[in-house]
Amino acid sequence: MEIATILRLSQNRQSEQKVNVLLVDDHPENLLALEAILGSLSQNLVKAHSGEQALRCLLNQDFAVILLDVQMPGMDGFETAKLIRERERTQHTPIIFLTAFSASALLVLKGYSLGAVDYLLKPIEPEILISKVAVFVDLFKKTVEVKLQAAQLQALNAELKKSEEQFRSLSACSPVGIFRTDIEGYCTYTNPLCQATHHFTLGESLAEIWSRSVHPEERDWVLTDWSARTLKGQEYESEFRLLTQEGIVRWVHVRSSPMFSDKREIIGHVGTLEDVTERKRAEETRQKQAELERLNQLKDEFLNTVSHDLRTPMTNIKMALCMLKVSPTIEKIQYYVEILQAECDREIELLNDILDLQRLEAASYCLSLSDVVNLQEWLPNVVERFTARTQERQQTLQVNLTPDIPPLLSDSASLERMLPELLNNACKYTPCGGEIGLSVCYKSTEAVTIFTISNPTEIPADQLPRIFEKFYRVPNADPWKQGGTGLGLALVKKLVERLQGTIKVESSNGWTTFTVVLPNQPKA
Repeated sequence: MEIATILRLSQNRQSEQKVNVLLVDDHPENLLALEAILGSLSQNLVKAHSGEQALRCLLNQDFAVILLDVQMPGMDGFETAKLIRERERTQHTPIIFLTAFSASALLVLKGYSLGAVDYLLKPIEPEILISKVAVFVDLFKKTVEVKLQAAQLQALNAELKKSEEQFRSLSACSPVGIFRTDIEGYCTYTNPLCQATHHFTLGESLAEIWSRSVHPEERDWVLTDWSARTLKGQEYESEFRLLTQEGIVRWVHVRSSPMFSDKREIIGHVGTLEDVTERKRAEETRQKQAELERLNQLKDEFLNTVSHDLRTPMTNIKMALCMLKVSPTIEKIQYYVEILQAECDREIELLNDILDLQRLEAASYCLSLSDVVNLQEWLPNVVERFTARTQERQQTLQVNLTPDIPPLLSDSASLERMLPELLNNACKYTPCGGEIGLSVCYKSTEAVTIFTISNPTEIPADQLPRIFEKFYRVPNADPWKQGGTGLGLALVKKLVERLQGTIKVESSNGWTTFTVVLPNQPKA
């Protein structure tokens, strides 16, 4: 720092209270020189001609810094510094050693070991000395100011302590947990109920970050949510699980509000923690009960549907058998035999769906992922079965099969069940005159074949998540009133999964699309 700058700073402090600076040297001319150099600081310069005299000065006065000559007769600077450091009142007073001799590393080390803050060689550069002394003068003044502020705050702290004790008494009786954290999330206070909920002691709560007790499965999103709100000075509210050291899981509802300083800076948060485990368990019980009731209702609907669908073919078979007994012509006999055949096939198909779905769920359905399926030859045979049905309903079936699809290594029997079921489903929900689309393509980057079946109908968004559930049927969406068991799509999903593929459904803008992705080379 330049002398002009130091002088300007010292002039600005002329009106401030002066502090003491102790100058110790056995040569009067050196003391005069130091006094001349430091006079610009306008502080109270106290001179001592020996170590003994310096110690007497230190008995009744406090000094911002001591400039201590090393080479003095009798008690030298090192001995004086040692005695200064032994007194409690002066053990932290800064000492700058001055010497006219070469400062060997050993002497410098000795000086620092005695508590010196610096070591200067004579002749001393005035700028350097003024700069160093000015720093300690400012530090001393600030220390005095801090002590004065501490004295002023002592009475306030007493009032705060009284208020805090009242707060602790109230919080100890609170029916909810109360906590306080700093800006980093460390607990600075927790009431007994908060500690009981967390299953830790007050000391443990103050030593740990509260987030460590959050359940590991929820810790990341809880911390992200907490940081996003609290760091902006916003209120926080959430419910999550705690996991105690004993492995006990508790649900808690947490609310917190920021605390601000007089400068509107965030200094921490205060909040409440309510144990809602019992409420959560009651909610889960209610949800399970509702789910059981829903499944029971679906089961009843399924049994009603299945019983109806099982009895209808049998009724028709029984009627056809009766008519065979009285049929007078070969044509009539042939007609009733065809009815018998169709109704037997219908009955067998229904029973097969029920049994196959049961076997798929029990993982006892036999699949052989070793059949080589040439889609260019296989697909036309599948589509041909629906030609008459679509024509009867005035529907159009558009097939798009790209020519570069390699053979598919899969289970042909499962494919024979999967694709026809999806096409049947599309026909069932497509109104008269509608168009059904079937597209098959190959994605070489992933080595998968993609089947896409679309039809002009839209499934409500709230129904889509349940579309693959057993027994489930979209209400009021069957224009042909065919009914069904609600097993078809559940069976398709199970088959696709066993074929190591995926299936998804999308519905918007009046169209519904099922997409099936199958690997061309399934894993062994």
